[in-house]
This record gives sequence, structure tokens and C-alpha cells, in this order.
Amino acid sequence: MKASAGKTTTDRGVKCSRENDRIVISGMSGLFPEARSVQEFANILYDKVNPVTSENNRWLYTPREIGPYSGKTPGLQYFDAQFFKVHERLGEKMDVMSRKLLEQSYQAIYDAGLSSQSLNGKNVAVYIGVSVSENEITFLNNSSTTGFGIMGCSRSMFANRISYWLNAKGPSMTVDQACCSSLSALQLAYLAMKSGECEAAIVGACNLCMLPVSSVHYSRINWIATDGKTRSFDQEANGCVLSDAINVIFLQKASDALRIYADVVHAKNEYISFKQENEFPKSGSYRKPHEIASFLKEFYKEADFAPQDVDYIEAFGIGNPESDKSELEALADVFCDKKTNPLYVGSVMSNIGFTAAASGITSIIKVSVLLGYQYGLFAGNLHYNKPRHDINAIKDGRICILDDHCHINGNYAAINAFSVTGVNAHVLLKGNRKPKDLAKYKSNIPHLVTVSGRQDTSVKKVLDNLKSRPIDPEELTLFHNIHSVVTPGHLGRGYTILETQENQTVSLGEAVNYFDYAKRPLWFVYSGMGSQWPGMGAELMNIPIFSAAIERCQKALEPKGIDIMQIITSTDPDIFNNILNAFLGIAAIQIGLTDVMYALGLVPDNIIGHSVGELGCAYADGCLTAEEMILAAYSRGQASIETKLIKGSMAAIGMGYKQILPLCPPEVDVACHNGPDSSTISGPADVTAQFVAELSAKGIFAKTVPTANIAYHSRYIAAAGSNLLQMLKKVIKNPRLRSERWVSTSVPQEDWNNAAAKYCSPEYQTNNLLNPVLFEETSHLIPNNAILIEIAPRGLLQAILKRSISPDCFSISLTKKGNGNVIHLLQTIGKLYIEGCTPDIKALYPMVELPVSAGTPMLSQLVEWMHLQEWYVPKPQSTEIITCAFCEHLISVHDKEHNYLRGNISQGKMIYPIGGILVLVWDTLCMSMLLPKKEVSVHFTDVHIEVQPIFSEEKLLRLHVAINKGNGLFEVTNNGSKVASGNIFATKQENNKINRQDPSTQELNKNEVYQLLWEKGFSYSEDFRLIKSANTTLSEAIVEWRNSWVTLIENMLQLNILNQTDNGVSQPTQISDIFLNIFEHEKQTFSKDGSSTLSVFRSAISDSTGCGSVFLKGIRFRQTPRIPYPTSLLVPSSKNETELIELKIKTPSCSNAMLLSAEPGNINSVHWAQVSEPSGSGILVKVHYASLTPIDGKKATGAVSHQANENCYGMDYSGVTESGIRVMGIVHRGACQNYLRTHPDLLWPVPDHWSLEDAATVPLAYAYAFYCLTIKAKLYSGMKILIHEGAGALGQAAIAIALAHKCQVFTTVGDVRTKSFLEKLYPELKEQHIGNSRDMTFGDMVLSATNGKGCDVVICNVEPWLKHVSLQCGGALSIIIDTAQIYNQEKFEFRMNSLINDRSYVIADFSSIFDFAKNEEFKKLQILVSGGISKGYVRPLGRVTYAADEAPRALRLLSKGWHRGHVLLRLTDRALPASPRINYTSECSHLIICSDEYFGIQLAQRLISRGARMLHICCSKLSWYLQHQTENLKSLGVNVIVSSNNLKDLDDVATVLKKTIAMGPVEGVYVTSFKDMDKYTSNSLEYLDAMSRKFCPFLKYFAVITNSENFGKKMSIFRAKDNLVISRIEVQRPDFCGDTNTEVLLDRRAWDLSLLDAVETGLCFKLPLVVAQINTETSPLYQQLADVADLPLLKEAGDMTTLQDLAAGSDNIKLIKEFLRLKYHVCISEHNVLKLNKQKLREIDFLANNFEHKQGLAVYFSHIAEDELSSDTPIYLLPTLGNANAEKQGDALKSEYLCVVPGIEGHHVRFRGLCERLKLPALVLQPSLNVLHETIEQAAQSYSKVPKIFNLTVTSNC
Repeated sequence: MKASAGKTTTDRGVKCSRENDRIVISGMSGLFPEARSVQEFANILYDKVNPVTSENNRWLYTPREIGPYSGKTPGLQYFDAQFFKVHERLGEKMDVMSRKLLEQSYQAIYDAGLSSQSLNGKNVAVYIGVSVSENEITFLNNSSTTGFGIMGCSRSMFANRISYWLNAKGPSMTVDQACCSSLSALQLAYLAMKSGECEAAIVGACNLCMLPVSSVHYSRINWIATDGKTRSFDQEANGCVLSDAINVIFLQKASDALRIYADVVHAKNEYISFKQENEFPKSGSYRKPHEIASFLKEFYKEADFAPQDVDYIEAFGIGNPESDKSELEALADVFCDKKTNPLYVGSVMSNIGFTAAASGITSIIKVSVLLGYQYGLFAGNLHYNKPRHDINAIKDGRICILDDHCHINGNYAAINAFSVTGVNAHVLLKGNRKPKDLAKYKSNIPHLVTVSGRQDTSVKKVLDNLKSRPIDPEELTLFHNIHSVVTPGHLGRGYTILETQENQTVSLGEAVNYFDYAKRPLWFVYSGMGSQWPGMGAELMNIPIFSAAIERCQKALEPKGIDIMQIITSTDPDIFNNILNAFLGIAAIQIGLTDVMYALGLVPDNIIGHSVGELGCAYADGCLTAEEMILAAYSRGQASIETKLIKGSMAAIGMGYKQILPLCPPEVDVACHNGPDSSTISGPADVTAQFVAELSAKGIFAKTVPTANIAYHSRYIAAAGSNLLQMLKKVIKNPRLRSERWVSTSVPQEDWNNAAAKYCSPEYQTNNLLNPVLFEETSHLIPNNAILIEIAPRGLLQAILKRSISPDCFSISLTKKGNGNVIHLLQTIGKLYIEGCTPDIKALYPMVELPVSAGTPMLSQLVEWMHLQEWYVPKPQSTEIITCAFCEHLISVHDKEHNYLRGNISQGKMIYPIGGILVLVWDTLCMSMLLPKKEVSVHFTDVHIEVQPIFSEEKLLRLHVAINKGNGLFEVTNNGSKVASGNIFATKQENNKINRQDPSTQELNKNEVYQLLWEKGFSYSEDFRLIKSANTTLSEAIVEWRNSWVTLIENMLQLNILNQTDNGVSQPTQISDIFLNIFEHEKQTFSKDGSSTLSVFRSAISDSTGCGSVFLKGIRFRQTPRIPYPTSLLVPSSKNETELIELKIKTPSCSNAMLLSAEPGNINSVHWAQVSEPSGSGILVKVHYASLTPIDGKKATGAVSHQANENCYGMDYSGVTESGIRVMGIVHRGACQNYLRTHPDLLWPVPDHWSLEDAATVPLAYAYAFYCLTIKAKLYSGMKILIHEGAGALGQAAIAIALAHKCQVFTTVGDVRTKSFLEKLYPELKEQHIGNSRDMTFGDMVLSATNGKGCDVVICNVEPWLKHVSLQCGGALSIIIDTAQIYNQEKFEFRMNSLINDRSYVIADFSSIFDFAKNEEFKKLQILVSGGISKGYVRPLGRVTYAADEAPRALRLLSKGWHRGHVLLRLTDRALPASPRINYTSECSHLIICSDEYFGIQLAQRLISRGARMLHICCSKLSWYLQHQTENLKSLGVNVIVSSNNLKDLDDVATVLKKTIAMGPVEGVYVTSFKDMDKYTSNSLEYLDAMSRKFCPFLKYFAVITNSENFGKKMSIFRAKDNLVISRIEVQRPDFCGDTNTEVLLDRRAWDLSLLDAVETGLCFKLPLVVAQINTETSPLYQQLADVADLPLLKEAGDMTTLQDLAAGSDNIKLIKEFLRLKYHVCISEHNVLKLNKQKLREIDFLANNFEHKQGLAVYFSHIAEDELSSDTPIYLLPTLGNANAEKQGDALKSEYLCVVPGIEGHHVRFRGLCERLKLPALVLQPSLNVLHETIEQAAQSYSKVPKIFNLTVTSNC
């Protein structure tokens, strides 16, 4: 029985008296287990997914009685505090639920189709249901004394905070009714709305399972299902699982709602008392059936609703057998009596678990989604497998428990709930069944949608979602309504234009940008004659508003016989030859567009018109009606036609009014002052035409404007004035006052207050026709930030406006000429929205009947927040024993104990020493053992040095040391960057001794030793220059002991660095063992030259270094090649030799080029460089195809370090010999070049049926496979072989060989597609023998298929964490061949149990056969591959082929690992453009005359690398360094002589040249002269010029390298005029000698490399005069990463946009990680790389490239307070070593403390770094805001009073 209208009720429910008084749910949002939105929640329900898992448990220890399962809401650590105006300190203390309720409230309002701003000041109530808050641990934290704990964690604030944010004026309260809290909150909201207490309500609820103790307490009341399954109403129900939920619904009256999910028919809760005092329920939610039934009957009596009409019950279903039974029996009693169809019952608790206080709203959202959104499809329960046999209503079918989704035709559903405290709650809902009929909303124009969001990605998310689905006008109406007002905090705006094409939604235009919230004035600009064009209104007639305006004009013109529709739609090109049509057409278009603007709510702040455009101004200003405007335009045109006028003409001129006026002939007037560089002239046609021609001849823009031969706005139109005035008086009968918005362009500004100018009168409009247009003068009034909309048939004035107004203005035209005018108009409206306008878009489309139909998509899931910061989330405190020692070390070079660190400089950067890192770990261990520092001997093992942190003068270095007390594992980090790791143990073991022969004589002194180190890139000073002497073999040294273990270890490492032969920078990366013996130390120390010293010995045989007390073993280095600075070359201009211009080098083609890398880690630096023709033994081959290997990809990205001589790519190739034979082969390295000489035993003829491209895929892959299987593993038939990465080149080759030998093959792949590829390639390979290489399942596959015996051979190249699984796949007597360990260089712990059953583990490196010249292996491999070809199983592999100039792309593909088979380079397309390089003749000699011996040696090494083999180095004075380096050059087989000569006269020069000629014909002469060390004069150079002409007539190269402006310049000019070779290279050379700042800022070796490159370029291109500008500044780090990692979006991204936001892939992340490690000494995990943004990258860049030195006031104002509260506190206690907690002021200040009085900056931030290292408390006396008005004396008095107020005694001031 249904209620009749006007029925009264009890106080528990109020029945609707009118249809529009219905209370409805119009919006909803929520977070649920594993669901971030209601949409994801619905997917979980319909997909029958159980989101309750044991993964990612929030607590480490799980009590047994509750089990490890819980339903966890994702993303709790994120909160958009800025949007909700929450202070950072408050946000940190806020309850997590309070944060998320704010976000979900916004999303629920958004889902209702409303903007939160539309509720501002409205009578909106907020009711939040919450019970237990586990987050109150934040409030109880002792260290929090700021008061924010109360504001953040008080549950009353959950509701109040929402009301505060909305500025809502209705009731605001938090309700605690335990499990019924949310339904009790709903009832309060329902009653408040019924009584008129509020007009709408936000009802929310929340529950989070953060701590295990809460679950334990709950398990004492209700059963907890330890298996994670809530079996509601099932026979085997064993309790429930606790889950998270935070959800919100929005209630409105039906008359206000834009959307209705369901009606709230009635809501009620009631407490049921227990009948007996001593009777306690069997579980917290248990009720006696008759009590439940009594409550429900009373409910439906109040609601005046028959319970039999309820179709579905969303029951409580707690999963307790007795509670479930009592609930079902009560439901059967109340609902099934006389009910003809079954009662359907479900419980959301079975789907997601028990959400406690949020369970009621969770159930409502489930039902609302089902009824209102999914058309009655109810989701089935999970885990309902065995129906209960003890409930009659289930057995006889009166109750049906939904175990699957079910369609139900009824409209009514109810929610039933209980609480553990004795409350019952019930809600009755009616679903919305309004059918959807989109046909009635058909539009003739595409749909424009404007959207705002927190950031640009928030907007893109919405737009992308709309494009992915059919257009729903009802949904778009909701968006139009939401975004028709400005939402504070929305920083992103965008639009899209949607249209359906071929049943697909497409976007016809789209844009997204940031919006700064600046209020900008809006100007309408009406242009005049010239904007008309045929057909200009045809498309616009599809807009209803526009067409209605045109119809009004049509009616006004019908008496005149004018068809305005025909005028604006006709495409006749001559239609506007009639000036009347032009005036009418422009006016009609402007009327229609103005109506569109006003309909959109775009009302201008100002209006300006040009010429006849002032008619449009009059209409927009309300001075003329549409009919009056169109008739006024008619009058203007008619007067022009009827009046007899001269044949005139008008022309547009590209000069301003003031510039053109003096040039005009007397007969010509300036009609229009358009802008500073534009005007329009008017006059007789012939005179005007002649003047236009004259201007054009002078290069001045001049063009005639079609005006029907009428000279408007000039003296020649005066005759039409009286006629026009009479006509206008008939139209404008009652002139109206012009508003201040309309700025006149026909009356000078000084006359605006005249009576004639104040009215839009016939006289005013006549004046407009007769007088010049003063547009330029009036446009100066346009503000600098204005938005200008040109309203005309096309954008005639856009060019003029953009040149005249401020660049900060935004100018746009509503229309354009040609097709697509409607799209252009919609795009313009969208752009106006982005610029800050808020158009009411729904005005353009048919009105939608509200509320929208059922099935209209939800919107809440489309909201994307700006989650840039992770906030505090409470975690349970661990009760386990602390097993880790941790210490933070603060290091500043300004501290006395760390001042010596300034002396450790590498590659121009101050880096923290390795010895320092080890000593910090040592100190931390001692402190954890409660011992003094360095008072225990220690043993380090397996030490890995990831990076040596860069530090600077201006910033503290924070190193965190953590040591695991169990296994001694330690890790050192620096702000998240991993620095070092290894193991440390306290030990009493004696140091290992180094067996050595008798000490050798020390021949190198300190300066000589450190000159060698300086050459290697290390600029040591002070305590880091303690090697007093060393022997010539650099195996022994005497080191000074200065009571520092740090410098001792560093100097021992220096001895090892000296023994590295590579030209790069040697950086220690691994030390296998380090012993520090404090007891042995004093025994080994001896006195020498008045200081304590130690003897250090290095043994290459034992790979160890020791000095008695310190022993280092197994030191490994990473070689970082030197990278030259970018260099620009300037040469004299051909027009003016005194003018220098930049040299543009066109890369020439060459016959032989090689692929090289200029910079490790930067793939973009890979390039082709010219090399000499290969010489020596071997067969000469012209390469057609070269193959790149995966190792090449790692070398290019920097993931694998390589020596300088390995800076080339490729090992196998195919090509043609000199005799024309097609061959394929292998070389050690450098196959990627045009010509090779190759070993004949590693060369094979190419079969006739193969192409050369086929052949290039064969040699290395099959030779390597044979090397592993045949040479290493002794392959025989029947073997079981596991081959990892079977789709790779090696994998495919190995599979082919193994299958050909009848072996059982197992392999692994990375994905299903690759598996399918292998199955097709090798049909005999069994599908069940192909496993997954990305997890451990392949181990089970192999052992299962072999009955646990394993394989005979394993070819392993998997990740380190999978290697143990791979090793266990080897059987007895098996061999495991690891092909990846050497190159990957990843830490891998090899366990001894891997070698049981006589297994063998071999690390294979195919290139090693070249190192050891194993010719017999060459021949064997040649035979094996040839045999395989003849038998047909060695065949070409799959490949991807690139052109040679696409080598970076090919290497990038290799680094990503996306390829299958080979990656080839095709070298035959054309001659390769290659960087030019000199190729010297080995039979010729070269003379180097140098004043800087260091640079002279660098030059000599460059010549040798280019083929020179005979050198004569001449210096003014011989030094040890020069002789030492000469011996090194001789050891390379180079003939070098060194002489000393000052070249004072011709004889000296002749002597030097004759010595050189004696070695061989002189090919080059090179003179270096630098001002700071120059020993040679200009005369010496002139002598050399004269003698070289005499003795060296065939000289090919003559170079002068100097930093002097004049040295050699005159001589160079003379040689150039005489057509003799000369290249003078001038460079600005920094002072490297003794300038510490220069040493820190610049890398000398990199600078020299840049200069050498410049010299080589000058010689290659035979440039007489060159100025080299070496740029030592690097581009910003984010730009470098954008190029290196191929992330162009990074350059334009916002400061807070992370790499993860930019969708950086794993391959990009690896590149970035390696780049940061190599160049910036930062080693962070790939996960943390994803979190990097521009701001963090700038911080890294700032530290690595040193701080800029501030000047002036910037020195003092270097900090801005992050926290305005702490910055105004009179006394602020800073954290120091004396008071670690800055909050405990009272305890800290009981003893002596430091009192700091800040300078003009006025706050504490500047002193934090200083005070953190102090051992006594420190406070800052901060001035109040009044300090700005105080004198110095007054400020001092104020400061002195503060300590007295706070009872403090000042003991120290600074």
C-alpha cells in the first residue's frame, strides 16, 4: 500500500507532500579496497574480483587471531592540500580520513553536475559518520606541541573542515553510531532537508584499518575471517574481514537536482535495549529476530509503504552464522509475507569486506549504482557457495541470496544495518528509471566542451575520456554547468570540440593550458569595411542564436526589398561590389555574433569600433536595437549610392599616420589611423593609385582597398553627410546615452564630454562617416592584460592589434574567411575559456531536460588531483628488536675538522673522498658498540663505491650510514642517492703482509707525483698531497701521516690510480677487502724529514696495496672518458676581415668512416668520424652491413664502462673483398666502418642464395654459440640444454645448433608474442619447454620436465636475482655458461651450493679469444660455422636494419631490448658524412715547439692517434715530466726525440729543423705559445717561417696555437697570401696555475681536448686564422636529460611534473640513471628516478656546477620563510646536536645556549645549517613585523626584552 499525498508521519520520518520535495541522491564518490573511484568499485563488483588481499600489508607483524588479510584503499599518502587551503603543518597532523573526505566531497559534488563554488554561502549541511579513528596516534605524539593535532585529528573537524572549505552555512556535525554511523548521518541529513533546515547535504563516512591492534579488539566482538573471505549467509560463514572505505553522497531536493541516482524514501535508526541485564549478544551485531522485525515493521508503518513492494534488500551479512540467521529470519517475517515474487538479498560485505562506520554509505552507493546507473543489474555476492539449510525462507524460495548478477524489474530497494553498540538502521530507496532519448537533443553544430582542473593533466584526463565514448548531450550538460563558474584552485583549462563521424567520437580541435586566475578586462572590437567576403554567414546560420538574430534583421529589411539572408550566404564573388550589400552584410554578422556572445554570458568591459564598426558598438552598448542597427547600415549604404561623389579610392599603407602624413600628395587624406605602422589613405582614384605605386617602388607596403570607388573618411565624402543625416533621423528617433564602456574612434578623446559625443545620435553616426578613424589614438586605452574579441565576418584587425597592443594582451577573432567558420568560432570560445572567460556553453545547444536520464555516465572518477607530495600516514610501531645502527653525518668544509676536504678535487669538482666514506662507516660501527671512534680494528669486505658525492662551500653534505648488526652489511646514502655499500666487522686479525723485494730507490718527488695525478684529472692540495716520493715503477711510495685515516687511505688509492694506463679518469668502484689495524699502525710509522711517514707498497701480482696498518685488496676502477667542452670557431668574414663570424662546418663525406661515441652515456653523441684506410696484415673488406650487439647498446648508454680504445662499435659484418668476393666475418671491435682488415680464419664466403644483409646476421651469433656449446661445453647429441633469452641473436643461434644435434632444448622468453615467434621459427621446439625469463617459473619448468635431474648445459644471461634459479637448473656434471656477468657488472652473490653435483660455472666472453690470440680456436670456429652452413642449420637470423646515419636510433633500440635477433647498419646507401680527422703518414716526421709541456704532450698524443710515428718535441727547458712522458710514448713504438732550444736566431731554428728532417720528411710543424709561460718570441716564429720555407717545401701542416691576440698573426697573414699552409688558432686560456677557483670550476684536460679539436678542425679545413671560443658552461640538467633519454616533453614540463607523469619508460629511466651517476655523481633507484622533476633536477644541477655568488642585498635575502607561523615566533629553537628535537624548548635551555640575532633577513632559516653541527642548544630571536618601522637602536632594545619575557638568560650573542 502506497502513501497518499499529504500523509503525516511521526518525528522519525517526514513524507513528501509535493513531488519536487523529494530528497534524492544526485552525486556520489568514494574510495574502496583497491578502488580509487565508484567506477572502479563497480568494476570490482561486476568482475567478481576479491579486493581483500594479504599483499602490501600495512604492518610487519600480524596477530594470529586476525590473519594477514584486509581491504586496503590505495593512495592514502596523497592529498591536495593547496586546493583545500590547508596549511602544510596542519596537513601533516590531519587525520588521513579527514584529508580524503575533503577530496571525496568535492568529487561527489562534481558528480552531481555542480561546481563546489556554486555552494559558496548556501545553506548546505555536512554530516559525517565515523567511529574509531586509528590516526589519533598523530594527536597523541608527545613531540607535537603546536596545537595542530587537535585541529587535525579531532573527529568533529571531519565535517567542520568540509563546511569551512565550502563556506557552507548549514548544520555541520560528525556522527558516531559505530557501524551505523553513516546511516545515522544520512537520517539526520534527510530530516534536516525535510524540515527546511538546509537545502542540500553532504553525507560521508570513513573507516581505515591502519593498526593491527584495532582489528584484534574487533575480533573480540565479531568473528574475523582469517582466510580473507566474508561468506555472507553461507553455510560455512566464519566471520568478516575488515576493510577501508571513505565515501560521500550528495543529497538535493528533486527540484534542484541535475541528476538523480535514487530517491531517499525514508531513513531511520533505533537503539534496541537488551531484555535482561546479564544477557549479552552472541556477537556484537547479533539481534533477536523478533526485535529486528519489530523495528522494520515500525519503519514501514512510518513510511506508509508496503514492505512487500521492496524488491531487493542490501542486508548487513556480517558473516557470523548466528547474526546472519537472525537477520534473514527477520527479513522473511517482514518482507515475504504475502509477497508473490522472491525477495532478493545481497551484501556488499561479501564483495569488499566490512567497512564498519562506512558500511551504510558503501551499501547505498552499491544500490544507487545498480538502480540509477546499471539499470537494475544487481551484483551477486562473493563466496556464496553453500546455501544455509536451517532457514526456511531460503529453502522454499521466498528469499533468494544473489550468487550471481541478476536483473530485477522493481524500483525499490532497502539497506539494513546493525552496530556493535545495539543500534539498528534502515533506509528505503527508489531508483531512477528515466529512459534516455538522445535524438531530441540533436545539434547542427559540433559539441564544444570546456573543462578546468587542478593541472593540465587533469583536464586532459577528462577530454580523453569524452573522446573514448559516444557523445552524450546530457553528460555534456553536466560538464557545462560545472565549468560555467570559476573554480578556485583549478590551474588547468582546456576545451575540445566533439563530433560523431562513422560512429566514432572525434575531436575537431583541442587545447589545454595553465590558467593563472588573473581577472582580465574583456574588450569587443568591431571592425569595418573590408571584413566582408562571399558566403560569410552560411555556416553560422546553423547556430540557433545567430539564425534568430538574422531573422530579426530580415523582417526589418523586408519593407526595403532586401534579402539579408541571401546577402550573407551567397557565394557570388561580385555580391559585395554593391556597397550597400557590404554595409548590410557586415552589420548583420556583427548583430548575430554579438547575440551569441551575450547568450554565452560574455559581457564586455569595453567596446571599440573601427569605421562602420561603431554601429556594432552601438548595438553592443544597448544604444541601438538590432532593427535600428541594420537600418542604420542600410542608410549608410544608400547615402553612399544616392550621393554623387568623385571616383575615389582608398589604400592600406604600412606606415603610421604621423609617418605617412608628410608624404601624402595634397589631394590625398589620411582616412584611418590604424596603428603605429598602419594607416589608410583616401582620395581621388588616379592620384591615390599613383601614390601607391610610388610607395611600392620604395619598398613600402601599399595596397588598394575595394570601396566601390568611394573615398570614405575624407573631404570627398562630405556631400553624402546631409543625406545620411536625414535618413538616420528616421531610424534613430530617440538617441540614447552612450555608456563609458564604448570608447569612441570618431571623436577625439578631449571632446568626449561634449554633448554631441555623449549620445548615439544621427549626428554622431554621420560624424563617423565624414571624419578620420582615430583607432590608433583610442587603442592606447586598451590595458596591458586585456582580452580582445574581434567581432566581424573575419579577423581584419588582428595584425594591426597584435602590433599595437601589449604582448600580454590576448587578441582573437570570432570568425575567419573560408570554410570551417563554426569550428573556428567554437575554437575561439574555447580559447577564451582558457584565457579566463567563463562562457555558458549550454546556450549554444538544445536545452536538456533535467534531471538527466538514467545511464548518464558518472563524473567523479574523472577528477584528478595535484598529488605532488606524500603526506604522513600513521604506521604501527615495530615491537621487534632493533638490529640496525644508523647515523647521520653532517659535513661542511667550513668546520675545522672538515676544512681539509677542499683539497680533494676531481674533474673540476670537490668530491667526498672514499677514505672519508669508509671512516664514517667505521665511526658508526664504533658508536653502535659504545666505543670511542676508531678504537677498534675493522675488516671491510665487498665494498662497492657507487658514487663519490659532490659537495660545495655553500651547502651541507648529509651522509647517512646504516649498518646491519647481524651480518655487518652497511649502506651509505646522500639524500636518497646510494653512495657505497659493503660489509664491516670488528676484527683482531693481523694484517696480511705484502711480499716484496728490497725497497727501491725513490726517484719521483712530490711535485712530480702530483703532476702525474693532475694529468689524470685530480687536482689534489693540502692534506691530499701526502705522497712525499715514489719509485719510477710507481709500486712504492713514502706517505706522510697527519693523524688522518681518511687521507692515508686516499693516498694509498692515489698510488693505484697512478698505475692505471687508460687516458680517462680512474674512479675506484670496488674494493674486495680493507683491513684497518689500529694496533699495527704505530709500529709501522717512522720519522722522515721531521714528519711521521709510512711506506706504502703495491703488488700487481697479489692485486693489493698495504702500509702495515692499512691493507687494500682487489681494487677495481671505472674509467670515465674525458669529454671536451663545446667549442665555437670564429673565422674572418669574407666581406670584412676584421669582423669574425662563426664557422659553419658542413660535414664532408669520406671514403672510410668509423662509428664512434663522443660522450659515454649519451647516445646522441654517437657519430661517424673519418679514419685512415686500414693497414697491416689481413684481408681488406669493404663493409656493406655491420651488426650491433647488445653490449654496444650498453656502451652507448654508459651502462657498461669501456676503455678509450674501445670507443667503437660492432664485431661482425658482411661485405666484399678487393677481388670482389662476398664475405662475412668477425673482428675484435670496430666493425662499424667502411673498410676493415680481418683475420682470414674469421672470414667466411657468403652462400649464393644469401644476401649480404642476411650474411651480416650470422658470424658472431653462431660463432659465439659454437664457442659456448662446442668449445666450452663439448656438445654431443642428446644433451639437455637451457638457453635463456631464446629470441636474441645468441639464443636463436644456440637453439638452431642444439636442435641440429638432436638435443632437448629449453628456452625462456620475455612475453607471449616472443614465445609465438620462437614456436613458428623452430617448430620442433616444444611449447611446454618455453618458459618466462622474467620470473622464477622457468626453474620449475626445467626440473619438472627433466624429473628433477636438470640440464647438461645452461647458457645464462638473466638478471642477478634469477641467476640462482638458473644455476639450480644445472644437473650433475653440468656446465653453466654466464654470458652477461662481465659486461653487466652487477652485484651477484655466488653461493657455494651452486657447485654441488660437480657443476661448473664459467663466465664466457667471446672477445677474449682476440686478447689471447687463440688461433686454433679461430680455425675451429671457422670449420664449425662452415659446416653448419653446408648442413643448413646455420641460417640467417631475424634483424632490424637501419641506415648508417640512423645509428643512434639503432643503439637506442638495442638499449631498450625490444629487438629480436640482430640490429644492422647499412653502409652502402651513400658516402657517409663524417667528422673530419687528420690522417698522418707514418713515414713523415713532425715538429712540436711548446712553451707548455703538458699541452705539448697532449698534442703529441693526438698526432700519434692520427697516425704519426716520428716526433720531435722542442722545449725551452727539459723537465722530468717531459722525459717521463716521452718514455711512455716510445713504449708505444713511436720514435720520439726531445731537445731544448730557445730559438733565438736562424741558426737555432735551422738546427731544430735539421734534427726533425733527419727522422723523415717533415709533414707538420706545431707551435704553442701561451702568455703565462711563453719562452718564445715573435722573432722565433718568423725565423721558423723562413727556415721552413727553405728546408720544408712540401710541408702539409703549420699550426700556431696561442692565447695572445698578436702572436703569429702577422706571419700567418703573410703565409696565407703566399699560399703556404698555415693555421693560427687563438683561444682565451684560463689561468690553471695556482688558481683554486679555476681548478674547481674547470677540468683542464677537458679544456685541452676542446682546444685540440679546434686545432684539428683548423688543420683539416686549412683555415689561416681561427679563434676558438670554448664554452665551459653546461646546459641545464633537465635539457641534457631530455636529449639523452629522448624525452622532449621534459623541456616544456612544469617544475613539479615528474618523469613518471611524462610516461618515462624503463629504458629512459636506465639512461637517466646512468647519466646522473656518470656526470653528476648521483646514484638513485629507478623508482626514485621516476619521482624526479625539474625542481629536483635543478637542485642536483646547482650542487654539481657550484653555487652562484650573490651580490648586494641578495647575499642577505637568500631565504624565504616556508612556514609563516614559525617565521614570526619571537623565539625559535633550532635543531642542534645539543637538542635534537626543536620543540622541547624548556629542557634545552636549562644550560648554556647560543642566542642568534638575525640580520635584515629577519628569520631563522639561514642559520639552520650552521646550528645543526653545534653541540649546545641554539635559538634565534626573530623580530616582529614592527621591525620594519624601528631604528637600529629600537630593534636592539626589542631584542633585549625578549629573553626577559620568556625567563631566559642570554649567555652568548652573535
